[in-house]
Amino acid sequence: MKFWTIWLLSLFLLFFGGCSSCNDDDHQCSSGKDCPPGAVCINGICLSSPTDAGEVDAGEDGGEDGGGLADQPDAGEVDGDSNTPPRLTLLPLEGIQKGDVILEFVAFDLDFDDINVTVQYAKGQESDSQFKIASQVPPGILLSRLSTSPAGEKYQFVWNSANDLPGFKGEVKIKMLPEDSLHKDQKAEAKEVNFQLDNSSVSPPQIVSISPPEKGSGDIEISFLIKDEQGDKATVFVEYHMGKGFYQVATIKDAPLKNLATNLKGVEHKLIWKSADDTGTGLFKAVKLRMTPSDSSTGIYFTSKEFQVDNRSPKSPPRAEIVTPPGEQSGAIKIAYQLFDAQSDKASVVTEYKLKGAVSFVTANPVTGVKTDNLDTSPEGVKHIFTWDSVKDLGLVKTAGLRFRITPADQEKGVSALSGEFNLNNTINFSPTATVKTPNGIQYDKVTVDFLVKDEERDPVDIKAEFSIDNGVVFKPAILAAND
Repeated sequence: MKFWTIWLLSLFLLFFGGCSSCNDDDHQCSSGKDCPPGAVCINGICLSSPTDAGEVDAGEDGGEDGGGLADQPDAGEVDGDSNTPPRLTLLPLEGIQKGDVILEFVAFDLDFDDINVTVQYAKGQESDSQFKIASQVPPGILLSRLSTSPAGEKYQFVWNSANDLPGFKGEVKIKMLPEDSLHKDQKAEAKEVNFQLDNSSVSPPQIVSISPPEKGSGDIEISFLIKDEQGDKATVFVEYHMGKGFYQVATIKDAPLKNLATNLKGVEHKLIWKSADDTGTGLFKAVKLRMTPSDSSTGIYFTSKEFQVDNRSPKSPPRAEIVTPPGEQSGAIKIAYQLFDAQSDKASVVTEYKLKGAVSFVTANPVTGVKTDNLDTSPEGVKHIFTWDSVKDLGLVKTAGLRFRITPADQEKGVSALSGEFNLNNTINFSPTATVKTPNGIQYDKVTVDFLVKDEERDPVDIKAEFSIDNGVVFKPAILAAND
């Protein structure tokens, strides 16, 4: 009986009291099970969690007993009327960093409160007042409402140093400021880490331009230009901003945008932004897109100009109304029409004609200078004129029962308008023609020029004579000599 008592006592001491160094912060571990109570295993090292924000910091000696935990209350014993500020531990960085710098930190809080973390950077010689907000990879992902615990929760922040300090070489400082999301009036201690940064050889891709439409809705096509000095394949991260608040990750059709071709001058690519999925229903007049390129390192983000997104529901397509040309028409025929749209979107029109008895419509060509796109619309209707070059399309013909159709479109095809029947007579008048016989040999003084004038209707014509001395570049009026 005595032997079994001694054996059990020895076994108890072996498992629960035999490791005099288990409370040391440099204790080696492979998981949290290898660490003493109140410590967490980070990168193979047991780090003590702070049980009192004013006394013990993770990674520091807590007192003669090693952990400094014995006299501290656990999470369940904290007075409900008090709150312990959160604490951070930044893990050290090894070697010289460049481009995307991975910063690991552990968040502690005895009350398990969620925290927000602000990350700032400065050059080594700069003062505290010169710290700036650090860019993140991917951008726009806020370190907000992070979970905590007394044992610590591990997180990672990837700093886009090439965006903030392009080409810089030297010492930098990173500062992290925790804030209790429920007790924002409580001050928490900021943590800093210093390291060497060398971005002198970092050359990430660049977004040169973003070309959104002035106004779009639903699935919006957007072109952009990306270049890279080495011509590496690139990835693009896309965000949107609705005029207020934060940038949000954009929903892109066929995302992610990876393995995009680049070159030194720039390669154009296109994407489809599913704007309705992101903005919801409404009219948004100051939308911007932000694109961040990367290859092995992340580049500087590029922001588009503001544009309008109209995702009001229901969205109605444009419609047209047409005025039937009166009487008998010929040549350049003016066709009056109106364009209606509830959202006043810019519209384009397709113009067509159909001969009496024909099965299908044929494209009608405008005379030079007539616009058929980027046309104004409104709920009340906007008047437009389309001038049809009927001679170009049909030639010198005479026909009855002709009809004309106009179909508008913005982001989607609209409602067509069809004219009544009208008559066309392009045989009413033919333009006269003239041919000139070149004078023979060398001429001087009064030069006789023979010419021939033709006109189908044998109408009287006027003649305008001109001459050129520079092979037809410039013509001047010719002075007609009086008959002898």
